[in-house]
Amino acid sequence: MVTAQCVEDASGSYLEISVKREAADPRIEDVEGDIYANWKVQADWGLHLIDVNVAIGNLVDIVAEQSRAYRKR
Repeated sequence: MVTAQCVEDASGSYLEISVKREAADPRIEDVEGDIYANWKVQADWGLHLIDVNVAIGNLVDIVAEQSRAYRKR
Protein backbone atom coordinates (compact mmCIF):
# COMPACT_ATOMS: atom_id res chain seq x y z
CA MET A 1 0.00 0.00 0.00
CA VAL A 2 2.89 2.37 0.72
CA THR A 3 5.93 2.80 -1.51
CA ALA A 4 9.05 4.83 -0.92
CA GLN A 5 11.86 6.04 -3.13
CA CYS A 6 14.83 8.35 -2.83
CA VAL A 7 14.25 11.60 -4.73
CA GLU A 8 16.60 14.47 -5.50
CA ASP A 9 15.43 17.90 -6.61
CA ALA A 10 16.34 21.56 -6.16
CA SER A 11 15.50 21.27 -2.43
CA GLY A 12 17.92 18.37 -1.90
CA SER A 13 17.41 14.63 -1.51
CA TYR A 14 14.68 12.98 0.53
CA LEU A 15 12.61 9.84 0.95
CA GLU A 16 9.35 10.25 -0.96
CA ILE A 17 6.49 8.16 0.41
CA SER A 18 3.38 7.52 -1.66
CA VAL A 19 0.13 5.79 -0.80
CA LYS A 20 -1.09 3.60 -3.64
CA ARG A 21 -4.43 2.03 -2.98
CA GLU A 22 -7.41 0.89 -5.00
CA ALA A 23 -10.64 2.87 -4.64
CA ALA A 24 -12.35 -0.19 -3.12
CA ASP A 25 -9.52 -0.75 -0.62
CA PRO A 26 -10.97 -0.39 2.91
CA ARG A 27 -7.64 0.79 4.38
CA ILE A 28 -7.02 4.44 5.21
CA GLU A 29 -6.12 6.97 2.52
CA ASP A 30 -3.95 9.19 4.69
CA VAL A 31 -0.91 7.72 6.42
CA GLU A 32 -0.31 9.41 9.77
CA GLY A 33 3.24 10.44 10.49
CA ASP A 34 3.28 14.21 10.26
CA ILE A 35 5.16 16.36 12.76
CA TYR A 36 2.98 19.02 14.41
CA ALA A 37 3.93 22.27 16.17
CA ASN A 38 1.31 24.66 17.49
CA TRP A 39 -1.37 22.40 15.96
CA LYS A 40 0.04 22.86 12.44
CA VAL A 41 1.69 20.23 10.23
CA GLN A 42 5.37 20.99 9.71
CA ALA A 43 5.48 20.25 5.97
CA ASP A 44 9.27 20.50 5.75
CA TRP A 45 9.61 17.55 8.18
CA GLY A 46 7.74 15.10 5.98
CA LEU A 47 6.83 11.78 7.55
CA HIS A 48 9.94 11.31 9.71
CA LEU A 49 7.89 9.64 12.43
CA ILE A 50 7.27 6.62 10.18
CA ASP A 51 10.34 6.58 7.86
CA VAL A 52 11.88 3.55 9.54
CA ASN A 53 8.59 1.66 9.62
CA VAL A 54 8.16 2.18 5.88
CA ALA A 55 11.65 0.96 5.05
CA ILE A 56 12.20 -1.70 7.72
CA GLY A 57 10.85 -4.62 5.66
CA ASN A 58 13.35 -4.00 2.87
CA LEU A 59 16.16 -3.30 5.30
CA VAL A 60 15.65 -6.62 7.08
CA ASP A 61 15.70 -8.43 3.71
CA ILE A 62 18.84 -6.57 2.59
CA VAL A 63 20.71 -7.33 5.83
CA ALA A 64 19.76 -11.01 5.59
CA GLU A 65 20.99 -11.17 1.99
CA GLN A 66 24.24 -9.41 2.86
CA SER A 67 24.77 -11.71 5.85
CA ARG A 68 24.38 -14.82 3.66
CA ALA A 69 26.83 -13.40 1.11
CA TYR A 70 29.35 -12.56 3.85
CA ARG A 71 29.17 -16.05 5.38
CA LYS A 72 29.75 -17.64 1.96
CA ARG A 73 33.09 -15.81 1.59
